[in-house]
Amino acid sequence: MTTILKQTVTCRSLSTRFTQLEFPGINHAAAVWLVNLTQPKNDAELDILSPQEWATATRFVQDLHRRRYVNAHCALRDILSSTIGQPARSLEFANGPHGKPFLINHQDCAFNLSHSGDWGVVAIGHDPHLQSIGVDIEVMRNIDNLNDLACEVLTPAEVAELQRVGQEQKVATLLHGWVRKESVLKALGTGLSLSPKLVHAGLEANPAKVIVRTSEGLNSIDLHSTYHPSGFSVAVALI
Repeated sequence: MTTILKQTVTCRSLSTRFTQLEFPGINHAAAVWLVNLTQPKNDAELDILSPQEWATATRFVQDLHRRRYVNAHCALRDILSSTIGQPARSLEFANGPHGKPFLINHQDCAFNLSHSGDWGVVAIGHDPHLQSIGVDIEVMRNIDNLNDLACEVLTPAEVAELQRVGQEQKVATLLHGWVRKESVLKALGTGLSLSPKLVHAGLEANPAKVIVRTSEGLNSIDLHSTYHPSGFSVAVALI
């Protein structure tokens, strides 16, 4: 009962600053928060970032990209802090073999961050049996070399699926398929060290059970995705 109450209070607190995206079927296992990366931050809000995060931020040449990075990582710390009950500034991160971050003192807390354009998403696992989570977001944009890109990242069945889509929907369909595929790769923790062509995630916004073989064996991943009316796609994958 205490855990359920804590999660309810946490969600109410976060909902005043971020928007929780609804994915039917995963709400008891995880929460996905939408972050507007254009919102200005005051000094107190910015003070939660680590020296390492500030060092990364200073390497961005353009102010726009620096602001998006800073806002995304402030949001990640803020959401994790509210979830596990630890001050945001005190959270310590390390990276896995392929660069996926984890909390040093809370390795059982599955989380993931993604951002595209002015939007970010943070996924946090609530189920203690959840091993890993991956999330991805892509803002809709033009793709000049669509057919070449499709052949590089899609499975043959996904290429065939894309070919059945009307021309006006091909870009949105490809990008949606990509966020599904990328969220799976992030949940696995492999990143692009595992070829996207080895992951059949499908291109439609339907829940799916994705089976992927890695060097560690077969992995079963629950995959959910959605189109957002603001012009982007989001996918979340759970192991």
